Amino acid sequence: MSGNSYCIRSIVVLGACRTNHAAVLWRELAQWKAAPAVGATMEFCLDGDQPMATVQKTTASSKTQPPAWNGAVPAAATAVVKRIEGFFSAPYDDNGALPGGTWTIGYGSIVDANGHPVSPATPPITEAEAEQWLRRDMEGAARDVKLRVKVALLECEAAALISWTYNLC
Repeated sequence: MSGNSYCIRSIVVLGACRTNHAAVLWRELAQWKAAPAVGATMEFCLDGDQPMATVQKTTASSKTQPPAWNGAVPAAATAVVKRIEGFFSAPYDDNGALPGGTWTIGYGSIVDANGHPVSPATPPITEAEAEQWLRRDMEGAARDVKLRVKVALLECEAAALISWTYNLC
């Protein structure tokens, strides 16, 4: 990577929350936000080379300044997660090639409505239930972003970080 372009890739870690990768992300974001270069991009990738989301740095003198993040989960973040995860009514092993795997359901939820880990024994859910669980999980990801990012974010930047954080753990 060169200049002001960053690609932060999450790395699959068996059975562990990838908090060390989150720390790298927050540090990189702070450096990127502080950099004076206009037009710099930051890409967030998930276990591959294709960016999950890309945010473009702009200036206050731009004719159309993107909206600032108000703290709510941006619709774009939810849309990205739904597109990447897809809907599955029954539990499935999201990391089938890895020992132990990660059981998920709905739009990638790893815990059920009662906070229990998803397992092969978790009963199927409806799409409406999956959307409720996704909303719950995305709100948790948004809280994590608010706690850890100490710079003002545009809504598009928050959307990228929230969707990335959702897939982090």
